[in-house]
Amino acid sequence: MNEEPIAVSRWRKTKIAVGSLFAVGMSLGVYSLITPSQKDDPKNAKTASIVERTLKENPLNSQTSRAKQVFLASTTDRLVADAGTLTPTVSTERPSSRFEFGGSYSRVYMKPDGNPSFQGTLGGAQGMYEYRPSNDIYAGLKLAFREGTMHGSAEKRTLFDIDLQERLGYTFYDEPGGFLFSVFSGAGYRHLAQKLSPTGSSPVTFRYNELYVPVGFLSTALINHYFAFGVNFTWMPQVYPTVTTSSLRGARWIISDTLKNFLVEVPMIFKLTKTRRFSIEINPFFEHWQDGHLTDKTTSWVSLDLPGNEYYFWGAEVNFGFAF
Repeated sequence: MNEEPIAVSRWRKTKIAVGSLFAVGMSLGVYSLITPSQKDDPKNAKTASIVERTLKENPLNSQTSRAKQVFLASTTDRLVADAGTLTPTVSTERPSSRFEFGGSYSRVYMKPDGNPSFQGTLGGAQGMYEYRPSNDIYAGLKLAFREGTMHGSAEKRTLFDIDLQERLGYTFYDEPGGFLFSVFSGAGYRHLAQKLSPTGSSPVTFRYNELYVPVGFLSTALINHYFAFGVNFTWMPQVYPTVTTSSLRGARWIISDTLKNFLVEVPMIFKLTKTRRFSIEINPFFEHWQDGHLTDKTTSWVSLDLPGNEYYFWGAEVNFGFAF
């Protein structure tokens, strides 16, 4: 008569031990899925707390009741459910490549040597690719054009400006301060086409083709995940400038090179996502450029005296950027 209760008692203890071992094993498995960074997440704090409390109780070292078995079973179910909803860690690593394109608006003031000045507005577009990893080689390629009309006291000029620039340098990155600083040099080509329309005279076209060497720096301060601010400077000394005119077809003249050419930019970059992939950039700028003068003679000894030109450009670019 007493053998059956003893067998039942042993069977119950066996089930309790197996169930307790299974619950503790599940607790350890789920607990190992929660990384240190995820434990700090409010969404996962409750799950971690339940697991730790379950492990501390260690039901294998005490007399486990039926109520405790129910508690462990329900806890295991909740842990399994919560394990599938752990919040993933979002990577905020800074992308190394960037492509941008947009439009520009600028004012121009032009002063030919010894002649009246011209003023006007220009509209254009530009695109640029940059490879700018942290503490590594920097490379960039930029193409821009703008076009407009300038008016003087008795004349007007149309201006078409194309600028192609290749850069190569190095980027320094201060990660704690979020500060980027790149130095570069490279090669540049600029084409400036002017059509002068004097009152009562036939128009004359001038085409300047100028090779130059850009030397400068780019600085960017990462204020937060959504905003960055910078100051850029580029010096552009000419090395091989030439000019052609419509009045002397087929002739290309080497003009004096100039060194007082520079560009200052103050870009403000607004990140559209926390991963910094997409952005909008507003880039105010100021530029000074010169065309050298020409003092030469034709093969028939006709004197050529083409004055130099001095330009002041100021305005802003608006660009859409994608980083990867």
